[in-house]
Amino acid sequence: MSSHDPLPASPRSASHSPAPASGADGAGTLSRRVALAGLGIAPVVGAAAGLPVAHAESTPQKGAAAGQAVIRTSQPRQTIRGVGGINFPEWIPDLTPAQRETAFGTEEGQLGFAVLRIPVSDRRETWGLQLETALRAQEHGAIVFASPWYPPQEMRETFRREEPGGAGSPFPAEEAQRLEGVRVATGVSGYRGEGYVVPTTDSGAVISWDAVTAYRTAPYRLSIRYALPSQPAHLQVRINGDVIATELELPATASAKDWQEVEVDVPFEAGGNAVELVTVDGRPAVDGIRVRRIEVQEDAMRLRHDAYPAYAQHLQDFVTFMRENGVDLHAISIQNEPDYAHEWTWWTPAEMIDFLENHAGGIDCRIIAPESFQYLKDTSDPIIRSEAAWANVDILGAHLYGTQPDAFEYPLFHENKGDRELWMTEVYVPNSEPDSNERWPESLVVGESIHDSFVVAEFQAYVWWYIRRNYGPISEDGSISHRGHVMSHFSRFLRAGSQRLVLDGDGAEGVRESAYRAADGSVVIVAINSSETPLSRAYELAGMRPASVEAWRTSAEERSAVVEAPVIDSAGALRGELPAQSITTYVVR
Repeated sequence: MSSHDPLPASPRSASHSPAPASGADGAGTLSRRVALAGLGIAPVVGAAAGLPVAHAESTPQKGAAAGQAVIRTSQPRQTIRGVGGINFPEWIPDLTPAQRETAFGTEEGQLGFAVLRIPVSDRRETWGLQLETALRAQEHGAIVFASPWYPPQEMRETFRREEPGGAGSPFPAEEAQRLEGVRVATGVSGYRGEGYVVPTTDSGAVISWDAVTAYRTAPYRLSIRYALPSQPAHLQVRINGDVIATELELPATASAKDWQEVEVDVPFEAGGNAVELVTVDGRPAVDGIRVRRIEVQEDAMRLRHDAYPAYAQHLQDFVTFMRENGVDLHAISIQNEPDYAHEWTWWTPAEMIDFLENHAGGIDCRIIAPESFQYLKDTSDPIIRSEAAWANVDILGAHLYGTQPDAFEYPLFHENKGDRELWMTEVYVPNSEPDSNERWPESLVVGESIHDSFVVAEFQAYVWWYIRRNYGPISEDGSISHRGHVMSHFSRFLRAGSQRLVLDGDGAEGVRESAYRAADGSVVIVAINSSETPLSRAYELAGMRPASVEAWRTSAEERSAVVEAPVIDSAGALRGELPAQSITTYVVR
């Protein structure tokens, strides 16, 4: 993010395992993860792993009951750290004492944020600006973590950067205009879109897209996503009929569901371009391609490679400073958005791996990496695959600017997570337009984003950008905005130690619902009805007989209002109403 709150550019347009490695790090010292465990501060994880159970959908008749959901109270998913936001007093004024209470207090009329993100300034003389808000958040039970935007001036250098920009435009293989000698399949998880393509012949299979659009005549980076659990294969790549690569090698992947990308630079003409892949040998499963224009930045910034030890000490000094002033920093990131750093510091995956392997082990705090701006797996995949680097990561952090839910699934992380956590460390949705935080029903998009982050992606924390801003949860006058009230349906009730529960049901079109076991033992149900139809809904709590239930609602007219609780019927199910374009939270005891 930048200090002047630009409207999001295209890539930012927001919408909708083996045990960890242990032993010596790259420097031959004891792994920091092993040391943390010995100190009793290893990361906390959920009691169960597995693929998420997303909300089911059906189309109800107008005025009819939407059906019944079953909450599996004995089937926990991930542990939730909570919802929160960033405070950045170097860029905008600090939260006032009253706004700190609004943000981190858990009473009626407060947000109950359980996570605070702060920056690691490159200038030590400004570190104290973080203390008052961080201390008060911590007193309310929130955890505090920090992310750097820049290294100190003396550790930087500029360079000429030629790299593909943005996430790129995806073109699924199953939607290619020409498919010859292949079949469309869906049997292996982890693909994107509606399926993937598998050759039925050892050579000569064709996947061809007729109109891959380029906005200008220039070099582009073509990425081919594939899986190949055997020996390497080779592809011929043709652009507008010209052979660009005669035998592009696709190295074997670890398994059939270990999707990787191989890249090749291609010349595109302005307008539509024909892209053709022809198998030379082997039968790789091809998920699709994406295309990114190669950007040239003459004054790009990076951390000097010889300054890695000094930068590690810089991060350690920040941890020490905060600790000596009463803030027990929960975690520290290596870099904010290393893959979208036009205004701050670029890191390649190889550079981050080098730092993690050889220098992060000496930092006595949990480590977050890589904080990709768009949850790009080609930024985090290499880190996960590097045993020595992955050993020094405690939390995989990601931002969700423009990331669609169909890109949320991450089998590689879940297969290798060990005791690591998965956090969403920055986003704002659906825009940063002034005073957009009061628009209704647009504000419901924020609730949908939190739901998808917890249920579809299985993140354990959800962190907004500025806590106080005219598009944020707290408006500039210190009042909770409509967006903020939507967030409070999760943030007030899901404190550290809550666990998401499996929720099965027939659902309804436009409805998202999720359930959690709160830290105090109660069950929290959050239901978002984005449709224009009011719905009746029933919830059965398998393994629990409800004794009491409370309800809160936010709608066009209501803001975190206490409303009539649903009826507990003779079978112990809750039966309540979900008004059109509303979000409702039930707390069941």
